[in-house]
Amino acid sequence: MFLWKFTRGYVKIRMRCMRPEKMVNLLLAEGISLHNIERENKSTITAVTETGNCIPLVELTELHGGEACVLEQRGLPVLLRSLKSRFMLIAVLIIGFAAMCILSHRVLLIDISGCDALEPSEILSVVADCGVRIGMPSAKLNAERVADSLLNALPTLSFADAGICGVVLKINVSEYNSAASTEENTEPCGIYADKDCVILSIVANKGNAAVRKGAAVRQGQLLIDGDITPEGSSERVLVHSRGTITGQVAYRFSVEIGKTAPKLCQSGNSCEYTQISFPTLFKGKKMTRESRVLYDEFEITLESCETLDAGLLPVRVYKGRAHELVVAEKNLTYDEMTAAANAKLDAEMKSSIPKDARIIAKSTDFIQQADGTLIAVLNVQTIENIGYIQYY
Repeated sequence: MFLWKFTRGYVKIRMRCMRPEKMVNLLLAEGISLHNIERENKSTITAVTETGNCIPLVELTELHGGEACVLEQRGLPVLLRSLKSRFMLIAVLIIGFAAMCILSHRVLLIDISGCDALEPSEILSVVADCGVRIGMPSAKLNAERVADSLLNALPTLSFADAGICGVVLKINVSEYNSAASTEENTEPCGIYADKDCVILSIVANKGNAAVRKGAAVRQGQLLIDGDITPEGSSERVLVHSRGTITGQVAYRFSVEIGKTAPKLCQSGNSCEYTQISFPTLFKGKKMTRESRVLYDEFEITLESCETLDAGLLPVRVYKGRAHELVVAEKNLTYDEMTAAANAKLDAEMKSSIPKDARIIAKSTDFIQQADGTLIAVLNVQTIENIGYIQYY
């Protein structure tokens, strides 16, 4: 009986009406079977019926002026409905998780920061030319290529960086500062080239551009003229020139490295050296003790290592010699000479090239002389801000 009830499904209901016995007979006459009928009070009874009879029972009871409510539902149909709703929920969760996994590996947003004079739309145009699209797989995006394309396409940029952060393509740019003075000064002046260069872009906010893009100019040459006197006018009109100029500048640095240099060398004197090492109670920490060395500068060469059994804490004893080091002239190898030359050239380059300049090309040539010295020549090409103000 229980198996049959479980298979068909059953519900426990409460019926409230004026004559419960007559209502039970009416339901039985309609083919709605009831079991486990219990009286709660004069007008209320509880009973158990099959799940399929629940809705007709409630409708028939209400039709005859009574009311019925479900107290509990049991059986296979209820279980199947519960599982169906759970399966739907699980299916939605699986689909949502799969969609989230797919979308998490795609570019959904583009965040641009650092724009000043440039409009974000100009950045987005270059990014689109690189093949970047919303929804494209992140693995197919070459962020380094995007940054290089921005620098090549927009000469006013001194720095550009692109990278993927989750589903966001983050682009950070920095523009060259204005070549003209930003002070509120109205004294007539012109803007002149402060170094030899090739003009990449020139924007005259006040005054007239004296050269065009692509022109090779020399240091001191007029770039933006503050003389805007109209043709045929007898009265001269001068303004305080303002504008932004970027140019490609070539630098050349050279250094000479001798074949010898003062270095710390072993003097030939040495003494015995001993070091004792043992672990402590702190994880990863060791305590060491070493013999005293009388030399100011020295280097250690270890010759042996011995482990002593000291119970729970093993002790290691290292033995070797401490060699005295003194400053002496020593012949340099070719690698040492090139390393020294690169260090000097790098220092000269950093002191001569503006910090906001963008290096677009750099090459170093080494020339070995007959006397053993090495000449290093560094050629650097940059894109940087050009111009200085000269008052009339």
